[in-house]
Parts: sequence; C-alpha cells; structure tokens
Amino acid sequence: SKAMPIEEVLKTMAPQQSPENRRQEPRNLCASLADVFWKDAAGVPCRSEANVLDVSTRGIGVQTDEPIPAGTPVRIQWKGHSLTGFVRHAHDSPIGPVIGVEFDEQSRWSELLLSPEHMLNT
Repeated sequence: SKAMPIEEVLKTMAPQQSPENRRQEPRNLCASLADVFWKDAAGVPCRSEANVLDVSTRGIGVQTDEPIPAGTPVRIQWKGHSLTGFVRHAHDSPIGPVIGVEFDEQSRWSELLLSPEHMLNT
C-alpha cells in the first residue's frame, strides 16, 4: 500500500468540528512530541508522553498514553516550554485517547515562540 503523507495522517486524527463547535482561532496541525502532567482523582501526580496533533493560540490537541478526564488541570512540557491549562474535551480515537486543552491566559501559544517541526495550517 502507498504511504500517506504526514499531513493527511494528521487530518484523520484531529477531532472533527461541528458547526456549533467552531474554533475561535485557526489551528495548525502538527507532528511533535510533548509530555503531559496532571493529578488523578486521588491527587497522585501522573505523566504521559503525548503526540501533539494541533495547536492554536488558545489551545492544543494531543494524543496521550492514557485518558485524562475533561476538566482536569494539566501542564504540557513542549519544546522547552511549560504550558498550563485544563482538559476541555476528551475522546477515544483509533490511535488512543485524545484530549483538547484550553490554555491559561499566560500560556497562550505563539507561532514565533513555538515552531513545531511539521506544521500545516487548517
């Protein structure tokens, strides 16, 4: 079978947007690695390696090793920067759990600050 370009693979992994759930900011599909840190329901610190799927100035979509419930505060370590926010939505996908994180005001992403190796505007 023919290999699919990374941009097409990323498009199949990103959650589909319904008319009632439109983004306030354009997002960029990307392929990059990050670490996600949070505390579970018992307060135990957790860590998961994550594949960054998309990013905008207001949030980031990542595929994690394990599910993280919506509403959970998280810290994402990505390209030497620490970004904080909370899980806005979580769902299962064919590649594993995917979460959408809304950044805190101080963690708003800047294309000038963080430039993933593989990025595609959508």
